[in-house]
Amino acid sequence: MIFLIQYDRSKSQLIRLQRYAEADREEADRTRLKLELDSLGQGGDMEILIFDSRSEEVLRQTHRRYFESAEQVLDGARAEINSIKFNGHGNGNGKNGS
Repeated sequence: MIFLIQYDRSKSQLIRLQRYAEADREEADRTRLKLELDSLGQGGDMEILIFDSRSEEVLRQTHRRYFESAEQVLDGARAEINSIKFNGHGNGNGKNGS
């Protein structure tokens, strides 16, 4: 599956998430190019991206910054670190174990 993302950096806001079948890659590329050209004319700070992903869920996990605020991404990272520390995968004291 192909996903086209339009993201406004200045607002940290997802503008568009559009899904395409693999057979529609050329259409996705044309749309990306049109959006790129439009954003240049508007002087915006846009990212126009195309990703291949198995699913939207996987895309949201691998490219979280387009879907979550910076604070949400940091909170998620902290939760993952704490999970590692307290589930026996770390020594829990913040040291490297030596």
